[in-house]
Amino acid sequence: MNERKVYTREFKLHAASMVLDDNCPVPDVCASLDIGPTALRRWVDQVRKEREGQPVKGTKAITEDQRQIQELKARKAIQTPPCPLKMRLGLASARLFSHFAKGAKSSVLKRPISTAW
Repeated sequence: MNERKVYTREFKLHAASMVLDDNCPVPDVCASLDIGPTALRRWVDQVRKEREGQPVKGTKAITEDQRQIQELKARKAIQTPPCPLKMRLGLASARLFSHFAKGAKSSVLKRPISTAW
């Protein structure tokens, strides 16, 4: 049974760069590095998108810039958990604001002012 091969980020970047930067044909790169054409095309597409600043969801970044961005986002997600109270207050404030923004008047303002205590 064949085991699935695992390639490093550096190897993927090197292989994709051979196609993108050195203009080597995909079959030649596959033969020289002993990799499949489907995997190489996937890496080339991912590197191309990452260089344009478009991360590919569901994948580990190949380029250094996107890898750092993913790492920082993961760190931020761990450090700042959402506060349930703030979320509830924020939602209530948003509802109240949208209520008044639509031109509705508060029910408190509709009641007559009583002067008798």
